[in-house]
Amino acid sequence: MAPLSLTLATLFVLYVGIVRPILSRNRFQQFRKVVAGNPELRPHYYVRGVREQWLWLLVIGIILVLGSIPLSMIGLRAPDDWGYTLWSIAQIVVLLVIAMVVTIRFIAKIQRPGIAALLLDIKELLPHTAQERRIWLLLSATAGICEEIVFRVSCPYTF
Repeated sequence: MAPLSLTLATLFVLYVGIVRPILSRNRFQQFRKVVAGNPELRPHYYVRGVREQWLWLLVIGIILVLGSIPLSMIGLRAPDDWGYTLWSIAQIVVLLVIAMVVTIRFIAKIQRPGIAALLLDIKELLPHTAQERRIWLLLSATAGICEEIVFRVSCPYTF
């Protein structure tokens, strides 16, 4: 790995592992105050999260290019058998939908006050409108993709 890419990778890992968690606590407190005063700003924070995740991917891309690291080294390559891959994805989607329906029905039946209290603690973070739910879904998908790539870059020899 070239010295510049190694330096960038080290700084990135320090940011993600140390600086970002510290900043996140303060950002969440700020988020709660702002959204409590003006709930219409909630989507702004969601979009900000999406932008930050894609910025992480840009930094990772720069590190990979500068270090001449192939994507296959971190396990990112096209599948050998697309039919099997698509069939597996379809099965996973169906199972997730079934699991969600069962979980929602189960939670609706048990009505535990403890669960409601836990949700009240984070209610400002959760989406309230249809627009917020769409942005929240984008943020959730982006977080999953970006976190997986960050993990693969930080642990490339596990693949």
